[in-house]
Amino acid sequence: MEDALYSEVYSRIKDICFPCLVQPNTINNSAEYVCWALQVYCYSLVAHMREVLGGVEQLESAHPFLVCLLVRNLHEWTAQAGYMSERLVPMVKEHNFHSAWELLEQALTGNRWMNQEASDPQPIRVDKAIKVYQELSEDSFGSDDALDQYRFLCELSHPNGIALIQYQTNHDNGLSVQRPSCSGDFLDILHLDLISLLWFINKLLEAAQESIIRSLISGILQSIAGNKTIPNTNTQAESI
Repeated sequence: MEDALYSEVYSRIKDICFPCLVQPNTINNSAEYVCWALQVYCYSLVAHMREVLGGVEQLESAHPFLVCLLVRNLHEWTAQAGYMSERLVPMVKEHNFHSAWELLEQALTGNRWMNQEASDPQPIRVDKAIKVYQELSEDSFGSDDALDQYRFLCELSHPNGIALIQYQTNHDNGLSVQRPSCSGDFLDILHLDLISLLWFINKLLEAAQESIIRSLISGILQSIAGNKTIPNTNTQAESI
């Protein structure tokens, strides 16, 4: 994949002005409330993606090894978005808004640290999301690397030998310690995650019957597709 792919996506989303989402005056497990909450989730996720890509752009030239920390973060969010699209979209289509809200509540307010002191819902577990992302990647892209990529990114993010080796260069009589220079492997993972994440967001916004930001996301998907294989995003939204 071209190194410029993430820059192209960032250039298309960095100046997004999100519409104000007026909270409906209904119960939280109604169709209207679920669609509103789903839009909140997607808008927030696009805003987070924008921040991550802006950070990658700055770190790639100055501190390329640290790109792995941001790529790991986006990998986890891509996995969660895949989990949400796989679990939540069928709930909405089946008008199971009670279960849809429970899942959205996990995604929007779940926090393991706060849950130690309060009754907030548990967040969606990363290992469950990664497992679903692995399955979706195999079905849609023919790739079974999502789990191995996550393990790789985690190892580089934790205090262990493989993280320190990045700073070491072996010589005949010893080694020298210097700044690492490689970000290519991280960008390959990032680019596949970006295509997947945009696709998942597109599906979720379609389920929420949102058209403004979804139109932008669909346009980016078509623009970056080129000769790459991406899942079909031109499905028709079902009426809720």
